[in-house]
Amino acid sequence: MFKNDDEEVPQQASSIESKKAKLAAIRKKLADKNALLEKLRLKKQAAQAKTAAAAKAQASGPRPLLLDDEGREVDEHGNVIQSRTTIVSTLKANQRNDIRDGQKKTRGRVYDPRMKMPAAERKKRSFNFIEPGKYVRISKRIRWFQQQVQRDNAADTAGDGVQAAAVNLAEAELQMKMKRKGEMLAREIPAIEWWDRPFTKQGSYESGPDYTTLNVYVEHPIQLKPAADPGAPAPQPLKLTKVEQKKLRKRIRQEKQKEKYDRFILGLDEAPEAKVKIKNMMRVYGSEAVQDPTQIEAKVRQEMMERQRRHEERNQARKLTPEERSAKKRRKMREDTSLKTKVAVYRVGKMHLADPRKKFKIDKNAQQLNLSGCCLLCGTSEFAVVIVEGGPKGLRKYKGLLLRRMKWLERQDEDTDFPEGTETCALAWEGETLKAAFRNFAFYACDTELEARKYLEDRGVVQYFDMCKNHNN
Repeated sequence: MFKNDDEEVPQQASSIESKKAKLAAIRKKLADKNALLEKLRLKKQAAQAKTAAAAKAQASGPRPLLLDDEGREVDEHGNVIQSRTTIVSTLKANQRNDIRDGQKKTRGRVYDPRMKMPAAERKKRSFNFIEPGKYVRISKRIRWFQQQVQRDNAADTAGDGVQAAAVNLAEAELQMKMKRKGEMLAREIPAIEWWDRPFTKQGSYESGPDYTTLNVYVEHPIQLKPAADPGAPAPQPLKLTKVEQKKLRKRIRQEKQKEKYDRFILGLDEAPEAKVKIKNMMRVYGSEAVQDPTQIEAKVRQEMMERQRRHEERNQARKLTPEERSAKKRRKMREDTSLKTKVAVYRVGKMHLADPRKKFKIDKNAQQLNLSGCCLLCGTSEFAVVIVEGGPKGLRKYKGLLLRRMKWLERQDEDTDFPEGTETCALAWEGETLKAAFRNFAFYACDTELEARKYLEDRGVVQYFDMCKNHNN
């Protein structure tokens, strides 16, 4: 049986609608896929742009650090960059403590979030320098209050304190003028010194100080250069090591040898003779040495003896004469005493100087060490005074002679020595002076102490005799 055409039309329409719905769903899925692909493509482009920017920044280097006049970090436009550092605990124990501290602080009924939390780390202490003049200002303020109190007390008790201060100041100036002119006649000890009188209330120490006469001015004395100032030391040459010294000596010898060779090449000097020895005789003469070796050996030995003779003559010519040798020794022993002179004063028992051997040692060593001074023998004194002046090196050697090397207790002609308690030699004084008082060393004998003091007083060193006289062994 065949179907009716009217029944087939709705079926075809429904199939068409279903196909259209499927087609719309497929289109929707394609649109969603395209949208997703576009989104992925944009994301990939952004990532590539970011990677390219990072590579470019890394190739060009880090951003330059820009600072303003106050040392703050700024950007390219001059705006200050605010940098905030946050302290974060990394250990679990510290994190638990921070949580516990925060809970304790929020347990109260009232909590203000604007209140700042204390720092987790203690702030580092910095140097706290005192301003220049701080204590000067404090002392001035204290002195000013004291002056105010003194003025009030003086106004209540003494009346016009300004006039009394002026009188005291005028009296002090008069006393100073009299002292400068040498007209101060009063030699007894005064009740108050003249330099303290203008600074007291009533001209006595009991009345107390008067602060009204003080001011802020300070007198600075002129600083004088010391007479014995040696000045700055001379620059020292550079010290070379042993290897550097060898290299320098080798380079100097090479330069000298090259200069000789150049003069020989230019014809300015004659060629030097060959330095022939027994060991290189056959290499230098060759066939001649083979033909007559005895004659060549005699010739070489004669040349060797001639070279040795010339060498000894050159050494003898450079050798110092006895006069030059003694002058060199004296020059080495002589010391510079232009700035200051060392002085030593010794007290020696007079009975020991009866021995001519000891007197010879005292005199000869002083001359050899370039020392000046004298050995003073007084008839009425039990001691002799030995004064020596010179450089520190000579004084040190002379001190060792008198105090350590000299055998004072030995006698010249007798078998027995001096007893142990006998006075020998002692250093009475040792110091420095600007210039020497004696030209050379000599012995001087006198009868009385008055003559001895007169002899030293003429040279301005009479105190040396008193030092020896008051010295106790």
